[in-house]
Amino acid sequence: MAKARFANPARAIVVRQSSPRPIIKVSAPRPLVSSRRRRIGSHLASHASRVAADEKHRLYAAGAAGLIGYAEKSGWNLPHVDALGVAGTYGLGGWLALKAGLIKGKTFSHAVTGLLCVAAFQFGKGETSLKLTK
Repeated sequence: MAKARFANPARAIVVRQSSPRPIIKVSAPRPLVSSRRRRIGSHLASHASRVAADEKHRLYAAGAAGLIGYAEKSGWNLPHVDALGVAGTYGLGGWLALKAGLIKGKTFSHAVTGLLCVAAFQFGKGETSLKLTK
């Protein structure tokens, strides 16, 4: 007889195929919730977080408007164009930066929207006027 060439000679692997066993589903009764208040609280917290996520843009716009209002109330000397006012100057500058592609981002876009809304409010109220000549 000749000597074996391989350390592990090839063996035949026997695979037995059997029919699949039936799956029996047993439904157990649902456990009672220990506290209905906890379930309602978690539902309200989940709903509040979804609403806050949907309203993020309004929060950014209101935050930018509030920051400009706080700066004016505190007496900060912010450079601005007199015809546009402080909010209009920064709102227009931010809008131009967005359109030119210098600054990208939805947060900045929403903040610029808030500043432009404040500028429109001040213009409608008569605090600023778009007269370019004196």
